[in-house]
Amino acid sequence: MIFTNFQLWQQGTMLQDAWKLPCDDVVRKRIEEIGLEVLETLGQSPQMRTIDQLFSLFDRNNSKQSMGQLLDLLNEEREEIIVELYNDELVGIGQTVLHSSSRRYDLIQSEFWYDADADWKSCSARTIDREYVRIRVIDPYKYPQFAEKKGRGRPGVRDKLFEALDYINEHKVLDIQTGSHKEVIIEILNYFKLIKPNDYKDIESLEFSTFRKNITLYRNR
Repeated sequence: MIFTNFQLWQQGTMLQDAWKLPCDDVVRKRIEEIGLEVLETLGQSPQMRTIDQLFSLFDRNNSKQSMGQLLDLLNEEREEIIVELYNDELVGIGQTVLHSSSRRYDLIQSEFWYDADADWKSCSARTIDREYVRIRVIDPYKYPQFAEKKGRGRPGVRDKLFEALDYINEHKVLDIQTGSHKEVIIEILNYFKLIKPNDYKDIESLEFSTFRKNITLYRNR
């Protein structure tokens, strides 16, 4: 089935929530408990960072990240979203408002994200000569009309990782939804070592963040 741009937009994730797509479940839940506005206000405060540091000195067993650490993680996830939009791993859809009276929903070209300034709160982004509002993000791998459009990154990495995850899931090797990232990565490597040895070196050399991102995307399908 081929979807219109508006239909794709309806099924997308609002830009302000897109950070959740690659985010670790524990971190995501903690940020949601605090709230984005509270986190961005307190996490940037020098006084709050000082308090966080003092608490860490007396509570070395505290497993919860400080406000400052959570804000840093949030910003890392947002940067990851921009990188994936630029690399065609994700696709943005929004309405053009700068120098345009049209209110149709357009696919945002990946090159736009090279120097775009994103306003996460208002779900908008702009460059010198273009601005999009009401932006939502979709995973192009879910839609047949993007079948020929692959990212600029290493070709087929997501397909290969999803193949391994499908095998792990179907053969009940591990519960992918509840297993830690480390446990799932071990089983992915075992899959390639035993079943697809020709691909093992390429998969083994991937960054941890690449594994983590794709495991999270697989869980959220």
